[in-house]
This record gives sequence, C-alpha cells and structure tokens, in this order.
Amino acid sequence: MRRPFMISCILLIVILFTSACVKSEALPTETAIPPATFTTTISPTEQPTATMAVMTSSPPAGIGGDVSACPPATLPIADWPFYCDNTHGFLIQYPPDSILGTTDAGITHIDLSVLPGTNLGEKYVEITVQENGETCTSPLATGYVPEAVQTEELVINGLSFIKQSGSDAGAGNYYNWIAYSTGRDGMCASFGFVLHSTNRYNYPTPPPEYDFEAETAVIEQMMGSFRWVTP
Repeated sequence: MRRPFMISCILLIVILFTSACVKSEALPTETAIPPATFTTTISPTEQPTATMAVMTSSPPAGIGGDVSACPPATLPIADWPFYCDNTHGFLIQYPPDSILGTTDAGITHIDLSVLPGTNLGEKYVEITVQENGETCTSPLATGYVPEAVQTEELVINGLSFIKQSGSDAGAGNYYNWIAYSTGRDGMCASFGFVLHSTNRYNYPTPPPEYDFEAETAVIEQMMGSFRWVTP
C-alpha cells in the first residue's frame, strides 16, 4: 500500500516542476531601451548671415534701376541715404532731409533743404547722364558763352572731375549753379547744383541775403560720397 502512494507523490512533484518550467520559458525577455535623442539639422542655406543696417532710399520708378549692387561694403557717410544708378554704375549720397524724385523729363532730381529766413527759395541737384558725347560737361553750361562759365579740373577721391559754375537772372529771380561732371567708358555723369533766390528788395521787409558758403557746403560733402559701384 505504501509503494503506490510514493509513486503518486513522485508523479505530482514531476508535474509541478514541469509546469513551473513552462511558465518560466513563456515570460518575454526584457531588453534595454536607449534614451531618446534629438538632433537639429540646419542646411547651409539656413545659416544666419550678418547684415549691415544701412539707411537707404528706394529710387522712384524709371530711375536708378535695380539697386542690388548698392551699397558698397561701406558707405562714405554712414547716416546718409544714397541714390544708385546701376545702369551706369555709380552712387552718390545726399542729406536725410532731402527729397528724391524726378523731373518731367525723367532727370533725377533731389531737393535739398535751405536755411530759413533768407531770400534763398530753393536748392536742388539734378543728375544727368550723357552717353557717347564728345566732351564731359554739364548741360547747365549749354547756351552760355565760354567766358560766362568758370571751368576747372579737379580730383575728388582719386577721380577726375570738370567743375563748372555760372549764374543767370530774370524777373527778380537769381540762379547760381555749380556742376561736377565725370566720365567713364564714353559715359558722362553730371551733377548740377542750383540755388534759386529772389531779389530781397522785392519784399516789404527785405529778408537777409543767404550765405552762399554755408548753403554750398553740402555740395562738397555729396560729391565726396560719389563712387563707381561697378568695375
């Protein structure tokens, strides 16, 4: 009677051991999960580029063309706007309180400020370009006898200019003008500065005569900023 009981016990132990092994093998094996990483990729075209803040003035329609070639690496006068003519490849700056525009003939026109309280009514510069001309002189000298126009050659920042000046009068109005012309490759760029004043004695209370030297000081500053911007 004891032997069958022992056999039953042995069989029960075998069954329990086998069941435990099967459950152990059924458990999944755990694997380590690496921590998440994030990588930001910036293409070369997305790299930030350094920019220089430059006071600029968009040219009116019909003059100056595309200004993508302007300004150069540095501007001669940092806080002045500029006018750029990419068609002919030059740049000139003008005071911030000026007004850039065009005349009815399509000539670039810049109104310059005047000191108030005098007989000077307006001051402006007109920029003209002549191509394939025989001489590089200002259109303002047209119609004058040679003796009536003062002409001299001078160099500004290594560039040769023809400087001309003259005057005209009529009906109580006076026009004094100074022009600078420079050429390259058969093209002549001229900058004609005009000071328009009136007879001070035409007023009930005559205003003071304007200071010519003070009013024309800006001309030298502007011409000092002239640059060729294309080879």
